Amino acid sequence: MIAELYDRQQIHDAVMRYCRGVDRCDAELLECGYHDGATDNHTGEAIPVAESNPFFMETLEKAFVATQHNICNEYVEIDGDIARSESYFMACQRVVHDGEEYDWFLGGRYLDTLRRDEELGWRVDARRVAYDWERVEPRRPAPQGFPFQIPDAGLRGNRGAADPSYAW
Repeated sequence: MIAELYDRQQIHDAVMRYCRGVDRCDAELLECGYHDGATDNHTGEAIPVAESNPFFMETLEKAFVATQHNICNEYVEIDGDIARSESYFMACQRVVHDGEEYDWFLGGRYLDTLRRDEELGWRVDARRVAYDWERVEPRRPAPQGFPFQIPDAGLRGNRGAADPSYAW
């Protein structure tokens, strides 16, 4: 029982490394959730992660102002050193398109096949993304006098090593 809980935590951590890697634009962290030779299918085609991640990171840096991935429900089936995981996600993203900023909200599920490695632990071998819904709207500033705004002196998130979480 304890070993299964440990395995489930490692599988959860692999998903979290991916989300944090995307949100912080940290290519190294993004890649450490996957095994060498893993594939990722965000677009309808399974692409080797080694080929897709450089393009993915470039797109994040050019078109996305900020991203925040939230993992909700998780369902995991473990069979020896192989596991299947369904992780529900909600992503809130600020995107630039034709010089305008938009807020892109979407929900879906990461459908992962993972493998346990003696040295590396659990990592993704294959990921498919099932999209369930999305909403896009132009960015709007808060109305004058709106009482719930991030204070000017508030701690702000950032991409890469400039994010406050890297200074812990």
